[in-house]
Amino acid sequence: MDAIIEGIFMFFFEALAEGFAELAASMTPQKNIKKKTREIIGIGLSMYGGLSIILLFIGIVLLVDFTKYKVLGIIFICNFVLLLLASIVSNIVRKIRGKKNEKSS
Repeated sequence: MDAIIEGIFMFFFEALAEGFAELAASMTPQKNIKKKTREIIGIGLSMYGGLSIILLFIGIVLLVDFTKYKVLGIIFICNFVLLLLASIVSNIVRKIRGKKNEKSS
């Protein structure tokens, strides 16, 4: 059971961290960011993605078990959903920018 939970956690962590790093990269000009700064942003966003996954599980537990903390559980789950939506938007923006770069070349 631990291996399954760890596998699910790693899957979400990799998907969200990669997507969120792409969001940051797609919203900023490519020429103005140094490589070291991009790595620092990637590390910070990866940590935020991991924290969001942990908060998702905590939010589900709060919704199921504790009636007193349902609002906090909803906030934690919404945090994860917003991160997931940001990841999806970043992938769409990256695909659109990639197509524009191909046409201009």
